[in-house]
Amino acid sequence: MESTVNDPANDETISKILNWNERDRAKLTYQLLLSLEDTSSEDTSLSREDIDRLWAEVAQRRLADFDAGRIGCVSRDEAMRLARRDLAQ
Repeated sequence: MESTVNDPANDETISKILNWNERDRAKLTYQLLLSLEDTSSEDTSLSREDIDRLWAEVAQRRLADFDAGRIGCVSRDEAMRLARRDLAQ
């Protein structure tokens, strides 16, 4: 299955998805992220539970860094602006 980012069919699909409600877009995002973590073709000993535990550890570490003032945050609007900028490059 070959595809390019600038494919008009992809642009149309993305436009439709962006009109979905926030919950449905979040569910799709989660499913896409899981697909990137698919290790079924790799030699790995990590189970789904191991992967979930590791992600939870990352989240806890980031929250601790935020609470301690070691990292800051940006607004949702700023995060979306930065993400769109990065995706456009």
